[in-house]
Amino acid sequence: MRINESATATRFKALADPTRLRIVNLLREEPLCVCNIEQVLEISQTSASRHLAKLQSSGILASERRAQWVYYRISEAFIRDHKTLLDYLYLEADNEQQLRRDREILARHVAEGTLCAVVLPVPSMHGERASYIG
Repeated sequence: MRINESATATRFKALADPTRLRIVNLLREEPLCVCNIEQVLEISQTSASRHLAKLQSSGILASERRAQWVYYRISEAFIRDHKTLLDYLYLEADNEQQLRRDREILARHVAEGTLCAVVLPVPSMHGERASYIG
């Protein structure tokens, strides 16, 4: 699939921000709500929402409302059309201390049940397993 240059530039601009890269890194395994992202990254709701909106408008993320929470995930179309780019980002994230630490914090919150959102079944966007967030 060929995309026009403006869509490509928009996606790369969205990914050029360190906070947005941290968000994509967190969403690599499972969808998360805004409050989970704020909690793990220790950023304000306003900041999280602004970054999520930029990622969503560029086609990288999709969202789904469940009760009062909005869960964000990496878009199916983005995964399908840009698998090589995602593989590269994840490889780099595995070597980046801050990004590894973010995933460790998220894993600790999941294990301890201390994420701000209630436990909701949220299917993995990679089709491998069902994940539960809460």
